[in-house]
Amino acid sequence: MNQTPNFQLNQWSGTDFVRRTDFNADNAKIDTALQNLKEDSAAKKLGEWTLDAAAGQLSAPLAGINPGDYTRLRLFFLGTDCEEEYDLRVNGVAAGYDYSYVSGNGDTAKAYVPLTSWEHCACWIDLYPTPKGVAMYARGTVCSNSGRGGRIGVFGYLSTVSYDQLESVQILCKTTKNLGAGSKLVLYGLQC
Repeated sequence: MNQTPNFQLNQWSGTDFVRRTDFNADNAKIDTALQNLKEDSAAKKLGEWTLDAAAGQLSAPLAGINPGDYTRLRLFFLGTDCEEEYDLRVNGVAAGYDYSYVSGNGDTAKAYVPLTSWEHCACWIDLYPTPKGVAMYARGTVCSNSGRGGRIGVFGYLSTVSYDQLESVQILCKTTKNLGAGSKLVLYGLQC
């Protein structure tokens, strides 16, 4: 019986006797190779959090995750029915954020990095190290309940927390309003 050159998978010819054990051995080789590929990929899913009911914030605890194992962490955020502005914080810190929009406008020493004031938001947020502390870069799209649309583009950083000190990330409404049920955060570690 012939075998493939890379994984030595069985290749039967017309006169070869086909056995179940050969198929099982081939499946085990394929399963191992796919698992190794998955583990070596540039992006690794680290967690997912969804609000079952409306709440003031959605938090992604990073317990058991070492940010230093990745060049950056990428959060995908899907926000629904926010009654006010979506804001971003790390480690629950409520002061000292500097940010600027892609348009050039910005501010310093704030309690958050603002994402958008539209009702629905879909964006990615990269967290990565800089000499000034942890950086936060968000890009995405937004829409209102009336169907109008827009874009997000904001860069921020927090000098009091280094990238390796990240313990949690929070998306919250600016004041006492709520994020809608179904709002979701999905976290990936990137090696690029």
